[in-house]
Amino acid sequence: MHDASIHSAPCLDVGKILRDTDLTTEATMFVYDGDPTRLGDFRAAAIASGSGVGGILAPLRFSLLGEAVHFFGRLQLLGLFQYGAYVDGQGWNLTAGLRAQLKLGRLRLWLGANGQRDVDRRAEAAYGLGLALGARYRF
Repeated sequence: MHDASIHSAPCLDVGKILRDTDLTTEATMFVYDGDPTRLGDFRAAAIASGSGVGGILAPLRFSLLGEAVHFFGRLQLLGLFQYGAYVDGQGWNLTAGLRAQLKLGRLRLWLGANGQRDVDRRAEAAYGLGLALGARYRF
């Protein structure tokens, strides 16, 4: 007699991927009680406050964000994509980013990068790139 053995090909465990992945979507609408373009230089204010990659061109009217986070035990990988439209047709913004974070007990280490493209109403584009390296320890 011939002894036949059955070999199964490795397969993708979709259930595990879904259990270990968080997906988030967010939509934000901004309402102003006055003319938000009269409040000052938004690019200088954003750079001074440390927000954004290269600052914003104008105040946002709305923003759409999508994030995916996958957990590999102590390692966490995050990807995001965001679109924002500025008030009064001033332009729009696209941002994409990646972040890796490692948990070692009370210590967290992370490395991240993001890119941003702002387009003003004259269709002139400005680009930015941000890099982050960080650590946090909880006492």
